[in-house]
Amino acid sequence: MGVGAYRDDNGKPYILESVKKATQIVHDLNLDNEYAPVHGNQNFINGSLKLAYGAENPAVKENKIGAIQSLSGCGACRIGMEFIKRYVPDAHILIPNPTWPIHNNIAIELGIAKTNYKYYDPVTKGLDFQGMLNDVKSAKNGSILMLHACSHNPTGVDLNKE
Repeated sequence: MGVGAYRDDNGKPYILESVKKATQIVHDLNLDNEYAPVHGNQNFINGSLKLAYGAENPAVKENKIGAIQSLSGCGACRIGMEFIKRYVPDAHILIPNPTWPIHNNIAIELGIAKTNYKYYDPVTKGLDFQGMLNDVKSAKNGSILMLHACSHNPTGVDLNKE
């Protein structure tokens, strides 16, 4: 649900108007800054599931999707990879190239076998879709694909429906 750092053409932080409005709404609520439960804010989690899967999705309606809130994208990657290590100990994970170095480091630290797959083409400054497909097709069966659903960080190059 969060984003990385957007920058303008001069490399300066760019804050979206929607983020400014959301910040003001939260400020106006005059919250007490109490810690959230260890699994996160349940209202936020439920809203996130509805956004990601659709409010009418049977798995959402029947509460069949496990979810927790994390601190940051890297925090989510850490939790996800710890889950993988615990429940799929022989897992192999494909991580996009490029990605933040910490993503690779988490896999290495946890002892998860990993491969980097092609994602960004520096020549076109776009997606290397064919390279990505080739790498995914040649991956070991049962491999887990780390995929930035939007705002691919650090490139900003996103997949589209085509």
